[in-house]
This record gives sequence, structure tokens and C-alpha cells, in this order.
Amino acid sequence: RIASIASDAERRRAFERAAAELADALAHLHGRGVMHGDICPANVRLAADGRAVLLDLGLAGPPTPGAGAARGTLGYAAPEALTGARTAVADLFALGATLFASWTGAPPFGAGVAAVQRMLTGRAPTLSSVRAGLPVAWDRLLERLLAPDSRDRPSSARQLLREIGRAVANGETPTEVDLGVPYP
Repeated sequence: RIASIASDAERRRAFERAAAELADALAHLHGRGVMHGDICPANVRLAADGRAVLLDLGLAGPPTPGAGAARGTLGYAAPEALTGARTAVADLFALGATLFASWTGAPPFGAGVAAVQRMLTGRAPTLSSVRAGLPVAWDRLLERLLAPDSRDRPSSARQLLREIGRAVANGETPTEVDLGVPYP
């Protein structure tokens, strides 16, 4: 678990690497028309070399509008996933909740039905208010990922990759990185 890494510098490197690798995995899936549908810490493993690997594609499939049955793990699933929607931005919300938990050791809204109630009635706490150690750019990025309104989240995993690059560089990226197309 990333949250349990003792060294602040090592924990930050592992977190930033995992964030980029998971966003890259989503960009790959989404680019092929596949939404994961259940991103949560239980479905992410760190390989022996430290690489973050996205697992369990049991709920994966093409985008679908809300059909009534909730999808995903409570505490990580986006508000729209509670109505059965399977979308790219719902995956990004779940990734945000997973990243929040990987840094702090706890999901942003808690777990289970109580988490759903908190998610529907308020915003997630700021990442740095739970655990310091990352630049303020990460607070802003996680706030956007965990936005209750899907229109306020990054538009795609590719866009998220760019924003992660900026957050890792603390906003000081060369122009060619900002303008470049990330290739998953």
C-alpha cells in the first residue's frame, strides 16, 4: 500500500507513478471503447517492480446510460454509477477516489451506504487536509476528479494524463509536454 510507505519522498514517487500508470491504463481502455466500471483499491495491484496494474474487468464494457442497477464499489463509485451508468468520467471519479485512498489510507467518503450518503450531500475533503506531502496541484486535481457533477471532471483519461504530468512537475512543464498528445 502506498499510504504505508514510510519515506515521504518514496511515497510521493510511488503515488505519482501509480496515478500516471492508472490514468494511462484507462486511456488505453477508453480509447478502445471499454469502460472499467469498478476502479477501487481492491482492483489495483502494485507489481514487484512497483508498476500499478488495473485488475478485474468483470464490470467492464461499452459506455451505457443509467439503467437502474448500481455499478461499482460503494465509496468509490461515481454518483451516476449509482444509477447504472458506465462512462469514462465515472471511471475518472473512481480513479480519483482510489488515488485519494492510496495517499491517505482511507477513501474520501468512507465505505458502504454511509459513503454514498456523504458523497451525495457534500464534497470530498481536500487531499492535503487529510495528509500533507503533495503540491497543491494534487488538491485541485483530486477535487476535480471527485466533483459530484460529471461535467466538472476532466473530460478524458488522456486529458487527465496531461494534468498528472503538470501536477508531478508542480505546474512547471515544458510547452511541448503541455501540447503533446499522451499515447497510452
